[in-house]
Amino acid sequence: MFRISRVVGAETKAQGLLISVPDAPEVLTDYEPFRGPVEAWSDRNLLCAQLVSIAGERHGALAILGPDPSLVGEFERGLIAQFAVQVSLMLTGNTQYQRVLDLTNRDGLTGLYNHRYLQARLRAELARAKRYGHALTIVFCDIDHFKWYNDKNGHPQGDALLVHVAEVFEKTSRDSDIVFRPKDATEIAARYGGEEFLLILPETDKAGGTIKAERIRELIASTPFPNREMQPFGFLSISVGIASYPEDGLEAQDIIKAADNALYRAKEQGRNRVCAAGLK
Repeated sequence: MFRISRVVGAETKAQGLLISVPDAPEVLTDYEPFRGPVEAWSDRNLLCAQLVSIAGERHGALAILGPDPSLVGEFERGLIAQFAVQVSLMLTGNTQYQRVLDLTNRDGLTGLYNHRYLQARLRAELARAKRYGHALTIVFCDIDHFKWYNDKNGHPQGDALLVHVAEVFEKTSRDSDIVFRPKDATEIAARYGGEEFLLILPETDKAGGTIKAERIRELIASTPFPNREMQPFGFLSISVGIASYPEDGLEAQDIIKAADNALYRAKEQGRNRVCAAGLK
């Protein structure tokens, strides 16, 4: 409802779980519904009940605007405090549920979204693209000569490399690039399986997807991954295939297959390149 930082920063009087904020007009002027003549709130105060979990995590505060808190009796204060505890428990349960849900959607090694979540999210994004007439592109990436890397450095180092590469994909999926991606279109980075990664680019056509894929390929090639000089190219490289809705398929599996075929073509042409479905 209001900026908690302003409330915490205000002059307060702590009474157990309850905090009395005597300068309600000053605090609430940043909250749109309360904007107006300050005089209207000159005789009002703010009584805040902190929402704190059992583990000590702060979820915010329950704000009650009313008369001078000193006029509120111990019984009423007790009711407010009990209500705040119940709200805190509810928020804690919801937070824990979200954490468990997030864990089920994440790959155990890299922390990226997993294959199951990827499939569900791609279907959802595709349905949205169909409904609103938007484009959608997927970027299918495979680390070149990954078996070579494992053989030369050992599987633990191979796992570490996958984690490092995943960090690059996660970073690129968070970056906002208004040149080819609308601000409100959220990209999704996932580990498809093994050394394969897939990005979903909502509201992005094939041209925009190609730009994104080339940037990722160049970033991977220029990143100083451990022992990259031992790779056949002298650096770590990826091959990339991209496909788009609607020209390369109307259903999720059709688009993935088209991107996979483009990825295979990139491998055939020498690796360390981007190939788009429908283009030679």
